[in-house]
Amino acid sequence: VDGEVVTSPISSENAVVVDAEALEPGETAQMVNVDAPPGPLGLDFQRGSTVLSEVEDSSPLLNKVQVGWTLVKVDSEDVSHMNGSQVATRLKMRSRNPRRHLEFKPAS
Repeated sequence: VDGEVVTSPISSENAVVVDAEALEPGETAQMVNVDAPPGPLGLDFQRGSTVLSEVEDSSPLLNKVQVGWTLVKVDSEDVSHMNGSQVATRLKMRSRNPRRHLEFKPAS
């Protein structure tokens, strides 16, 4: 699973993408892009939003995403307006895809 961090929100052509591990401790990225593998992701969301409430120990995204981060896109589809149940269903619908591209906004 590859984690990328977009550190410049100005435009896609000006965006700087680096590995999540390249951030200094305490440094906050603007967006984090993660390619998720097929199958269950072990992510739980708050009921009324796409904010992560739990990353299960068995999750393939453990140490790639964090509780409190907001899922904003799944495969370039804006999911920020969905609730936790809707986004979980959307992820399950795509669970057989070879990969799912997820974009998160880290907590401030």
